[in-house]
Amino acid sequence: MRWIPFVILAYLVLLAQTTLGQLLAFTVRSVGTVVPDMAAVLAVFVALYVRTSLDAMIAGWILGFFVDLLAGGPGGTVSAVGPMAIAYSLAGGLVFSLRDAFFRERASARLILTLIFCILAHVMWVTMQSILAMSIMTWGDYSRLLLQACLLGVYTSVIAPLLCVLFDRTRGLLISTPSGRSRRYYR
Repeated sequence: MRWIPFVILAYLVLLAQTTLGQLLAFTVRSVGTVVPDMAAVLAVFVALYVRTSLDAMIAGWILGFFVDLLAGGPGGTVSAVGPMAIAYSLAGGLVFSLRDAFFRERASARLILTLIFCILAHVMWVTMQSILAMSIMTWGDYSRLLLQACLLGVYTSVIAPLLCVLFDRTRGLLISTPSGRSRRYYR
């Protein structure tokens, strides 16, 4: 994995998420605003093509840390930095372990893996942040946030194949392929 181009791309993706992502947002009356998580799509893309699960988990941690710095907590509370980094890291490791069961270039595989990643990562984040804000959270708030996380996962997974087409163009810059005989396994 080439980390400097990855961090630059992560910054650009998060910049697009905070600016252009707001144009893609929609509001569900009883749930709240649902915005696609473009950083999750990048984390899934990286997990599909890196050599080791450690690379996938480190990339997920970096993206989750950046998202933690940008996000607020549930119910408008101050967010703790770290829960999204942990959630992205664990979800990236899961996607890495599941990737051999899918054809990586298929849009349906990217859709399914992004759905799994988003639901796992965001449900873990909502749960951890709700535990940290237990004094002001109710079970109704928690269930609304879980539903919002699931809708975010579905919305993100629908746009994931489109974003992965853009990320495919940067794969050579991000992912270093081994030389020699084992190179064919990473294409």
